[in-house]
Amino acid sequence: SRLESKGSQNSITLAVVMMSGEPLAKLRMGPHSRIGEVTQTLGRVAGVSDVPLLLAHGQQVLEDSMTLHEAGLSDGSVVTAIRYPQLFVVAAYEDGHTRLWSVETGRCEHLSDVAL
Repeated sequence: SRLESKGSQNSITLAVVMMSGEPLAKLRMGPHSRIGEVTQTLGRVAGVSDVPLLLAHGQQVLEDSMTLHEAGLSDGSVVTAIRYPQLFVVAAYEDGHTRLWSVETGRCEHLSDVAL
């Protein structure tokens, strides 16, 4: 059919950002590619193939088995890469406070006055 002969024209370019909103990669995939294929490609392209990744679009975490079309993604869609488990460092201070720091962002994610 005519649609099948337009294979490259049907490709979808996805903008992948980190949870901080910083751009991570742009990927061109077929509309029938599965989310699992996107995360594998992203892992190779971004050099994080040893880290488990999830992708989210809007408020929805996308299932690996979904196609881009089933996930509601179209050319130019922005998806967020979520690393799990996200890495944190806990630091206990002499004043009795404990802080939970994100290794990815360097930000303090939680402050507690409970000693470890």
